[in-house]
Amino acid sequence: TKRGCPHNCCYCVYTVVEGKAVRVNPIDEVIAEMAQLYDRGVRGFWFTDAQFIPARKYIEDAKQLLRAIQAQGWSNIRWAAYIRADNLDAELAELMVATGMDYFEIGITSGSQELVRKMRMGYNLRTVLQNCRLLARAGFNQHVSANYSFNVIDERPETIRQTVAYHRELERIFGADKVEPAIFFIGLQPHTHLEQYGFDQGLIKPGYNPMS
Repeated sequence: TKRGCPHNCCYCVYTVVEGKAVRVNPIDEVIAEMAQLYDRGVRGFWFTDAQFIPARKYIEDAKQLLRAIQAQGWSNIRWAAYIRADNLDAELAELMVATGMDYFEIGITSGSQELVRKMRMGYNLRTVLQNCRLLARAGFNQHVSANYSFNVIDERPETIRQTVAYHRELERIFGADKVEPAIFFIGLQPHTHLEQYGFDQGLIKPGYNPMS
């Protein structure tokens, strides 16, 4: 439904691949693509946006799209996306559930606000929990994949415990059987802040092979 990501997460290449300027696809084009698939029997959709709601100023765009989907009368579709849960409000949460969202991925990465800040992820962990509660109150009772990494800058036992505690809170919100922890390890990607950190710290040298 859009391309581009306005954020500065230190390890991510989306801003390199798609750029920082967010370009929202016209709603009628998105609906036309979905209708073409729907007419061929497709009932499950994955929105491949870098972030389905990249910032709060795009909340209204998301609402308009979901209202348009709702207007098609597709009561039997299911959809999923990668979302930043800091960019939600109650109405959007209700629309997401009403239009068939049955799964979403969320990049927590760390339950330590200190490490979230160091990774330049730009969100408040408490706000994420508050907005997850909005989704639960709206009736979302499907699966959530919460992404975490345990090799971020300055990771230590204390911050790992904070991440585990944060995941437990997500389980309390959605149900322990609904929240799946997805563990990934951050790698150095070309043209990212983390790559520059590696150069500055002498961890890598110019000309290194990022695939090795």
